[in-house]
Amino acid sequence: MAALPTALQVKARVQSRADRADDIARLKLELELPELDYVDTSAQIELQKALHRWPLLAEMERLQPAVLPMIRESGLEMLS
Repeated sequence: MAALPTALQVKARVQSRADRADDIARLKLELELPELDYVDTSAQIELQKALHRWPLLAEMERLQPAVLPMIRESGLEMLS
């Protein structure tokens, strides 16, 4: 039987962001901690990288700060 290329095998094992969010929601219910604040730092880092990679997006954020509020809330610095 033929095997999938290695890259596809690894990708199949990685959970999507939606799956991880569902896991956190289930954990909150299971532990009875609905007020638990969960911060997906990987999403914030990806956003920072996107702002660094696409200067126009960063300029739009500078002109309209409410568009991407999680950058300021995270306390993380913009990539230079």
